[in-house]
Amino acid sequence: MEVWIDGVLYVPAESEDLPEGYLSPHFRAEEFTCNHCGSAGPGVPQELLDVLEEVRDWAGCPVVINSGYRCPTHNANVGGAPQSKHLEGIAADIRLTEVPSNRVADHLEGEYPDRYGIGRYDSFTHIDVRPTKARW
Repeated sequence: MEVWIDGVLYVPAESEDLPEGYLSPHFRAEEFTCNHCGSAGPGVPQELLDVLEEVRDWAGCPVVINSGYRCPTHNANVGGAPQSKHLEGIAADIRLTEVPSNRVADHLEGEYPDRYGIGRYDSFTHIDVRPTKARW
């Protein structure tokens, strides 16, 4: 099933029958829009949705998206890196309602030891689906 939201095409996994506005069983398109301007940017890749669903299944609790896509203005306003993966729409800063951020990062590093960008912060974890490994 294809979902068009604000002119952006999202293609969730074909086997899923999702409610309107959902990109995967637990994540809505609006959760990934820019907190500054509301833009959806280039859309959310299925690979990122799959990783986030896997984290939710592992943790057994909701995953909150603090930041998904960022427009250049918002990225600059929050001190984001000039080449931030948020600008490409392939990143999410997440927090889990019942799991500390360091445990989330540990889990992600164990599941994806040779790929993706994983950043450790006190109150959230960054995950992006770049093809190479990056850690901070």
